[in-house]
Amino acid sequence: LMSALKSSRIELGGADWQLRCLRKPLTDDFNIPSVESIPAVVPGGVHLDLLRAGLIADPYTGTQELQSRWVQRCDWSFEKIFTLPSEATGPFVVECRLDAVARVFINDTLVGSTESEFRLYSFSVPSKCLHQSKHNKIVVEILSPVEYCIQRSAKFSHENDYMIPYSEYVNGEKNWNMIRKAGCSFGWDWGPCVPNMGINQIHILSVPAAVAQTLKVICKMGQSNRSAAIEATVYGIRAHDILDVDAKLTIKDKDGKVVLEQTSHALGLPFVRPGLEVAEFDITLFANISDPDLWYPRLYGAQHLYTLEVILLKEKNLFSIISKQFGCRNVELVREKDSSLLDCGESFFFKVNSVPIYCKGANMIPLHVFTTKETAQEYKIILDSAVAANMNCLRVWGGGRYPPDEFYDLCDSMGILLWHDLMFACSLYPADKEFLENVKEEVRYQTRRISGHPSLLIYTYSNENEELIYNDWLKVGSNRERFFIDYVHLVCDTIHPTLSAEDPYTPSMPSSPSNGHNKWGNPARPDIGDIHYWGVWHGNKPFTAFTEIKPRFCSEFGFQSFPSTTTWRDLDPEEMQVNSPSVEFRQRSPLAGTKCIVEHMMRYFRFPSTFQSFVYLSQLVQALAIKTAVEHWRRLKPYCSGTLYWQLNDIWPGISWSSVEHSGKWKLLNHFAAKFYSDVLVSAVDDGEGLEKTINVWVTSDELSRRAKCVLRIDMVNIIGKSVTSVATKSCEVEAQSSSCIHRIPVKDLLEHIPVISVDKKLALEDNCFLTLSLIGQSGQHLSSNVHFFASPKRFTLPKCELSVSIEAQRPGKIDLLVKAPTIALFVALECTDASLASGHFSENGFCMLPFEEKKVSFVFNSSIPTPTPAQFKTSLKIMSLRDSY
Repeated sequence: LMSALKSSRIELGGADWQLRCLRKPLTDDFNIPSVESIPAVVPGGVHLDLLRAGLIADPYTGTQELQSRWVQRCDWSFEKIFTLPSEATGPFVVECRLDAVARVFINDTLVGSTESEFRLYSFSVPSKCLHQSKHNKIVVEILSPVEYCIQRSAKFSHENDYMIPYSEYVNGEKNWNMIRKAGCSFGWDWGPCVPNMGINQIHILSVPAAVAQTLKVICKMGQSNRSAAIEATVYGIRAHDILDVDAKLTIKDKDGKVVLEQTSHALGLPFVRPGLEVAEFDITLFANISDPDLWYPRLYGAQHLYTLEVILLKEKNLFSIISKQFGCRNVELVREKDSSLLDCGESFFFKVNSVPIYCKGANMIPLHVFTTKETAQEYKIILDSAVAANMNCLRVWGGGRYPPDEFYDLCDSMGILLWHDLMFACSLYPADKEFLENVKEEVRYQTRRISGHPSLLIYTYSNENEELIYNDWLKVGSNRERFFIDYVHLVCDTIHPTLSAEDPYTPSMPSSPSNGHNKWGNPARPDIGDIHYWGVWHGNKPFTAFTEIKPRFCSEFGFQSFPSTTTWRDLDPEEMQVNSPSVEFRQRSPLAGTKCIVEHMMRYFRFPSTFQSFVYLSQLVQALAIKTAVEHWRRLKPYCSGTLYWQLNDIWPGISWSSVEHSGKWKLLNHFAAKFYSDVLVSAVDDGEGLEKTINVWVTSDELSRRAKCVLRIDMVNIIGKSVTSVATKSCEVEAQSSSCIHRIPVKDLLEHIPVISVDKKLALEDNCFLTLSLIGQSGQHLSSNVHFFASPKRFTLPKCELSVSIEAQRPGKIDLLVKAPTIALFVALECTDASLASGHFSENGFCMLPFEEKKVSFVFNSSIPTPTPAQFKTSLKIMSLRDSY
């Protein structure tokens, strides 16, 4: 078996390639070095090879992004000498994924060209081109994506008498919407402009009969999910003669037990296209699983998975084998008209196996600018961070790239649902025949590849393109109708029918945000479809503006913060200032940017005394902003069915909306998310004004079972008096999948706890006091806790607090700490300053402590790094609270 498999695929990857520059820009504004020939690694990219050769510096450091811009303006050539294995027999095919516009030569013969980063290409190699007993040369020419976009735009404009406008970003390149490639690689408002150029995958297939390339698995659930109809389609390459093979299908459960096994005979007619020695084929196999083990997202059930394998044989000789992980589950997007006379919208929520799901999560962008630097281990780390923050859903954002297979497998096994954009974002796109055919092939390939993964929740065809047209973001004026027609050709006439034909059972939307298919209207309308709410960030509104919005599903909203000082690479200590050139260079959202962070910081906190304090406060402001939004929208359950904040991760070390830094280090937001996304949430909100105000305490539960005999405890903390007074202790029951107000506290009643000496008790309440909320389960377990402030914490006169932290124990993968506070300490933040430990995280952070309180906290190490000794860890440990920031 393995011998036959190895003979069908000739791997060309390795460190034995050569890279050289084919063409430089006509104007040398960059003092471009000579690159005659340097060693290259495949899979890889031009920038990475130049970096290894010392010809450019790391684009992630300093302003080197600008110094290396010449790279993306040149054409490049990857070359390799190889020999065919003696057992390899033709016909032969080059199978590759190239980034992005490229040509492939075998022994000086052009065998094919590519025009998309998002497709798998197969090129037939004429028999006369390959030498069985001699050396062969393969050359891959990568054309400048920048020059291609400019030329493609000019060609389109000449042929159609109008230009396609595009969104512009700081340091970005022009006309990036003309190429099928990660849009953010040309610059975005959170990342650098470094368009990757390289080889993501390349090998030669030996096709004596047939070779499987892609496996599509479609699972249609029967009534009450008691059966699963499986449709497995193998796509591949076959030799020119009649396709006459047996296809053996095997399905195994998670323990490797064979659930189903069957063999079918596949017969295909020969093709008559002259000059080609191979052709594409597809074989569709059908099977049925009775009483399947169902897959559920985390919290809602187990993640049962199956493996489907197809083996192609002829007379017991193996030609090809392909397998895929899949799950049995049914997903519904429920869109029902409101029955209330007060509401005229539609519901928007998901059911998995008939169970309503509240989606809690964030948006994901690419992990790196350079595609081949993204590893399965890094995906595991970022997904672990999402799970640790109690997320059950992530959105694959449309301005990046389609993740690798390992990512979907991880999401399946971890119970993470995927809201999946196709790779179109924030722009208009051409709708000529050439572009649309390219898109059609992209959608076919990617949908087939992603199919079968039970984590897939919904496809949306773009990020914000519908909103862009509706609100005329690009100021196209009188041409708006022309671009709307192009949008319809792309989305309605091309993407939707292509995707629906490949995967008819996964819900879809034409864009995010959108009202839905054939429901043209304002995408920002909150009572129908999903929305992106940016009023607080781009509109500079206070955090309370979040509580004025009632969305059905908010799939984007965010607030920026600075990364920790350990994440800033090679930053000169003298440049560690909020508005230094080096710091401002990493701010790619200049209209709001750092100014917005500062303005909100001033609303809630006192001005920080150091750069380190500014970083701390920026992360605290960010965390409180998202906390305000999520708690409000979870209280609206089931009217609101999901929140996905912007954004989970970073593409480089910079100022952004992320909750996890590029190094893997958690910001305070990720720690806060673990609480506001907890399965059971206790929260408080003001209702009314002045002395007539009440504090409403809510409990929200996503759990499937009712909790009886819980206890709600509310205390009021007086900072000046350093006292803690019980306000209420109440028995309560928490209903399954519910959200309700379980207690109301009139502010007037709270004034009774203010000392008589206070002249203005309401003022004293706001200046000196806050509430702590605790929800305790029947057996004494902690379910949820929270704090509620009556006014901005900047009004507090906080005492100095000498916090102490000691190491209590070391366990496998963890170090246990004990934090002590002699007096009140707000938003206590622990930090590990050792950059090598960046991808580890504390079990809790940003918490509030009462006088003489002790708190146990653990540092959880990433499994990929060695655990330091307690002494080594202690030297890198820092702690601060709000009072230390000014």
